[in-house]
Amino acid sequence: MMRVLLAEDDRVQQVLLCAHLEACGCEVDVAEDGQEALDLWRQEHHRLVISDCRMPRMDGYAFARALRAEPGGAEVKLVGISPDTE
Repeated sequence: MMRVLLAEDDRVQQVLLCAHLEACGCEVDVAEDGQEALDLWRQEHHRLVISDCRMPRMDGYAFARALRAEPGGAEVKLVGISPDTE
């Protein structure tokens, strides 16, 4: 079973993405912002991270830079998502 880290501050998106990932057999850890995601990644070293680009405290861009700077962070599959603003 793959353990996935989801960094998403919107509760509806959390529920939808978790349901899809769990239906695919993944175990999902959820973070509300980039700082919480980085802290969770440091504990679990997830191989796949899905991150919202716009979050409070630490956005997805800053999170991606911080993750890549971590030992082993450059090997993580990182998917950035952003809601349609139109």
